[in-house]
Amino acid sequence: MTSRRIQESIPALLLQGGSPRWPVALATNSHFLTTRGRRQYGVCRADEIQNIANKVYRLLGWPIAAHHGSDELVGSQLTPKSESITTALQYLCCRADACPDSANSHEEIVKRLNSHAEWLAMFLALTLALREWQVYKLHVSELLVGDKAHFDDKDVHAYKGPGVPVCVLLKSVVAGWFSFCQVLVNQLENIGSANSHALATRIRERLSNTSSPDCFFTVDTVDRLHPIGHGAWTSALPQNIRLVANFARHFWPLRLMDLCIEQLAIDVLMRHQFDELTPGSSYMLKTPEKVMSKLSASIDRVLSDLQIQVPALLKVQKDA
Repeated sequence: MTSRRIQESIPALLLQGGSPRWPVALATNSHFLTTRGRRQYGVCRADEIQNIANKVYRLLGWPIAAHHGSDELVGSQLTPKSESITTALQYLCCRADACPDSANSHEEIVKRLNSHAEWLAMFLALTLALREWQVYKLHVSELLVGDKAHFDDKDVHAYKGPGVPVCVLLKSVVAGWFSFCQVLVNQLENIGSANSHALATRIRERLSNTSSPDCFFTVDTVDRLHPIGHGAWTSALPQNIRLVANFARHFWPLRLMDLCIEQLAIDVLMRHQFDELTPGSSYMLKTPEKVMSKLSASIDRVLSDLQIQVPALLKVQKDA
């Protein structure tokens, strides 16, 4: 076996052992992993790079380098701080909660719906690590009752993966959204005007098909329904606390890496799973239930640490 073949096999062995892709790419100077690992999503702690280098030395039978440890972040500057995500979601939550509980006009009802949709759009982007989509084309029925959501947000080729875990909080607020919208439909009908009745009918028809990706929407000034995407929440945030549209894709790899989640499990959330990334079948195909369970628990833990505030009506309506 040539020395080059040995050198090229090391990154695959490290990934199969659960090591995170970005520090593996840096420690081994692997151009393939740097490209497939999405440099713009890549960030890790300095001590993790040394940990990977030591694993390489062990594989080669070399002496282990001294390890001093460091929390310094290396890589993309786009990775948001946890408190930045909390601040943005809290701002949108306060906007939603500031709307009066009893809306007496058509305009007030539309404003309430839109403000809650803005918060929900950002929360969807966070929990599912969504890409920069003008419209979030999600299977709503899976978010309501399933443990996994299957959707294709690849912009180059089709994605057929194992699905993304649906966290407990996401399932709860999606159910709350449907209950909340039903209350608004009743309020629109009670107003009694032709415009309000027509809008109530459109909303009811839209919500009746949970297999449609259009059950999450905002209403414009002429009562047209628009499926939500990143524009719904980015336009509602002030410039000084606005995050990039695909902020969650920068956020999750580092947070899950800190929880010692294997790279090939992180790939499930990021939709970076490649059948031929490593020799033989992937990690996910070996023990899918174990991977999904561990990934889901880790997502719930990170969301708990973020201390996310949910708009009151998205909680109350579900519990009512």
